[in-house]
Amino acid sequence: MDQAIETYIRSIVGDLDCSNQDKEDIVEEMRDHLYTAKADYMNKGLAEDEATKKVLKDFGQVEILHTGYQETVIPHYRSWKVIGWMLFSFYVIVALHKLIIDRIIDLVLIYKVYGEPLNPFVFSDQNSGMLFDYSGWRFNTNFIPFNTIYSYLTSFGEMNTSIILYNLFGNMVIFIPLGLLLPVLIKRFRHAKSIFKLAVVTSIIIEVIQFLFSIGRADVDDVILLTAGAMIGYILFVYIQKWLRGLSRSKHNQKTISA
Repeated sequence: MDQAIETYIRSIVGDLDCSNQDKEDIVEEMRDHLYTAKADYMNKGLAEDEATKKVLKDFGQVEILHTGYQETVIPHYRSWKVIGWMLFSFYVIVALHKLIIDRIIDLVLIYKVYGEPLNPFVFSDQNSGMLFDYSGWRFNTNFIPFNTIYSYLTSFGEMNTSIILYNLFGNMVIFIPLGLLLPVLIKRFRHAKSIFKLAVVTSIIIEVIQFLFSIGRADVDDVILLTAGAMIGYILFVYIQKWLRGLSRSKHNQKTISA
């Protein structure tokens, strides 16, 4: 193997956003062309190093070829990326609004309407409290895993069902797009461990903010539910990716047969 040619191929194919099978096909095709051209130049009397340099110069610039192959594998790649980031940005805005901003606005409006610090998001010793009220912190924290989830699951018939479903499934649903969209946009989040770590850290930050601003309980079960939602999104990403790869291979096989 020619080290210069192999490095050239890796620089073009290595960072392509596509399946390993697609990368292997491109590498095989490039090797065939490059080594065949090199052999032709050597047969014409060029030294091996000179033949390699000539072949790489003829084949083209790395950046142009990388862009071309990417567009071949995923047509309109850049447009899809832009759309993906727009969707993800919209999701982030909606999630932040739902989990934090909307609650702060509600507290301000409640105070403005009633003229007293009623807070529906937390418990306090005086049954009141606005932003930064920690008087009832014991009632607004839970560090025992599955304690709150268990209390909800055993409260059907005693508590409003919609409240139970909202608190259990709402937290999961709101983080599903995180696990679904982020792996599409950023390669390093295409591993379950990366999504899991991000979901845990992000959900902890949200819980801390909600507690500090007195707009929600700091509950380890919320971290569990949010993280579970992100992992559900990641599982959906994996299955959709497998399905798309299956379609791509089917089309490739049909083209091969027809050729």
